[in-house]
Amino acid sequence: MTVVNASSSATSALISTAKTISSPRSALRFTDENVATIDQLPRGMAHNAARTPRKDIARTGTLSKQLTSNEASNVGEDAPCSEPETSPSRRGSNGPDLARKAARRVNVWKKTEQDKRGEEERARQAKHEQEKKRQNHAAHAKQRRRAEIYALNALLRQLQQEKIARYIAAQKEAQEQADSQTGASLTNEATLRQVQAVGV
Repeated sequence: MTVVNASSSATSALISTAKTISSPRSALRFTDENVATIDQLPRGMAHNAARTPRKDIARTGTLSKQLTSNEASNVGEDAPCSEPETSPSRRGSNGPDLARKAARRVNVWKKTEQDKRGEEERARQAKHEQEKKRQNHAAHAKQRRRAEIYALNALLRQLQQEKIARYIAAQKEAQEQADSQTGASLTNEATLRQVQAVGV
């Protein structure tokens, strides 16, 4: 019942205000600079009174009483606005601000992703260079070991050939000595036979 009374009082206040404005006597009264515009009149008071909690009912009742008491002097001065609204310029300025913020966030995200990809690419290149250096070092070490093995094999072949040559020379010298000794003994035997034949 309290909500219905508050809404009916607000509705009656609006009706009385409309009658005051539409009367010919009030036509001269509202030609002043302080004329109440349509934006200054209360909006949705009956709807708000029917749907607000009990603690706001007393407030709507006092607002309607103030409206009815001051409608004879000036309706636009004391008429409170039940719903504060943002100005169109403010709402219009929020759009570009939000767009700029979104664009800034996108740019920051893109830059972060680009930096991340750059770091990953640099890390990949560094790893590739290290792997290439390791492979080159391994190849050089392998070639060095192979060259050392070839040098050792050549030295061993040379030593073996020298040893074989010395052996062959020693064998030849021994053969020559044996041949010379055999020839000397043969000559000694021949001279001995000749002496025996002569009978000396």
